[in-house]
Amino acid sequence: MENTEEGLPGDQESHHDLVSSLPLEEGMSPVRLRKYQGVWMPEYFLVGIMNAQRYFKARPTDILLTSYPQSAAPPGSKPWPSPP
Repeated sequence: MENTEEGLPGDQESHHDLVSSLPLEEGMSPVRLRKYQGVWMPEYFLVGIMNAQRYFKARPTDILLTSYPQSAAPPGSKPWPSPP
């Protein structure tokens, strides 16, 4: 792929242009949301999502593993006092 002056592949630059044209929601959240394919998403995810949609080719042997980030206290710690 040919790089542009900013160092991004040409299709990524066009994705940035598309992202900037999407409906924008700036509410009380510090995260700027853009509406893409009917869903409000954080703006900083969109170029990666567009690249994944364009280039990811699933194979029958692929395994996709997803999880939520851990939000519990570290092992061995006590997040709150035990009852008496």
